Amino acid sequence: MNKSQAVADLTVQLSGVTTIERTQEIIQRALRATGLTNAIIVDESQMNELLQVIAGEGGVIQELAEQIAVEGLTSSGSSPSDQTAA
Repeated sequence: MNKSQAVADLTVQLSGVTTIERTQEIIQRALRATGLTNAIIVDESQMNELLQVIAGEGGVIQELAEQIAVEGLTSSGSSPSDQTAA
């Protein structure tokens, strides 16, 4: 996935539970912590690592990051089996 798109999606979702300024701080801190600051593309494992760092914020941000991770795993995990079953 394009990192710019991933960051934009996270920004929209996180700004629903905190300020845009705090959202930007959280995402930038997580990008630095995961070494993804200069990345162009992020894969699923990198995205999950990013979400783990974001979840470290605790509270509703943690809950949202966990929800995003579960939905990502569910959608990526269910698509191939759905196609196989069809």
